[in-house]
Amino acid sequence: MDKYLTRFRDTKKTDTRNITFYSKHKVYLFIVNYHHRNYTSALFIRNVIYTLFALYYPFDFDLLLIGPTKNDKMGVSGNGLPTRGYYSYHSLTAAFEMFPPQCGYTYSGYFLANDDSCLQPILLGRENHNIALSESWFNWTNYTHWMWNWKLNSNGIKFSQAFFDAVDEISESPSTRALCKFDKTNLRKGWGDFFYIPKSKMSAFLKLERVMFEHKVFLESAVPFIMQCLDAKVIVNCNHGKMLQRENCVHLHPVKYSRSEEKSICINRITNTSLIERPSTW
Repeated sequence: MDKYLTRFRDTKKTDTRNITFYSKHKVYLFIVNYHHRNYTSALFIRNVIYTLFALYYPFDFDLLLIGPTKNDKMGVSGNGLPTRGYYSYHSLTAAFEMFPPQCGYTYSGYFLANDDSCLQPILLGRENHNIALSESWFNWTNYTHWMWNWKLNSNGIKFSQAFFDAVDEISESPSTRALCKFDKTNLRKGWGDFFYIPKSKMSAFLKLERVMFEHKVFLESAVPFIMQCLDAKVIVNCNHGKMLQRENCVHLHPVKYSRSEEKSICINRITNTSLIERPSTW
């Protein structure tokens, strides 16, 4: 599995494998998740986007690209998930199981971002890495006009019902009920294209994620719920829409790397050349 990792130390990519380094230094894991099996952007993301990112991000990190099936030629590991990304939050658990602390991979924290996300390394580096970080969330009920309330998950159950069932299990189980201080009366929906879990919160995340994934809860319900349980900070975020705060946004989404102009937008953000450009999106 180690062949899927790309290591960045002191702002540069390195091929040196030193498992004792993790216990002596702060190292973060960045997981780039693919919803589909089209990995044509993998080399660009690894060799351009994150190679530039490393020049401006103040910490050492490893990079893992992961998708529904592995592709050794493109250096993408497999998470075994169905396409379309409904349960993409599980990629963090898959990565944790591939590179567990007991094998020496004592990461200080875990970032998950979609393959069409663009992170601004200077702004991200200023965030407190000792707390969970999340995109924004919104009020939700099963009566909300939202197509994911009535669509069926891979268990053949409405996503809204699966969410309720998962929340009930978390509220009733001795192993999880102390982790969340709210119930079905104040649930949220929100974006799930980027989030961060510090090492101190990973045990709680894994317990909560296991329940959400077993019930096949949609990511835009599962991620906000888990992040609220972990007392996550909501970052300044640009996800679709007018992106009015894009000069201060840690995370920009979607950026389609199949378009040369959007490649340039992310490169310009990473290098702090321009933070005002906006990708084409609704």
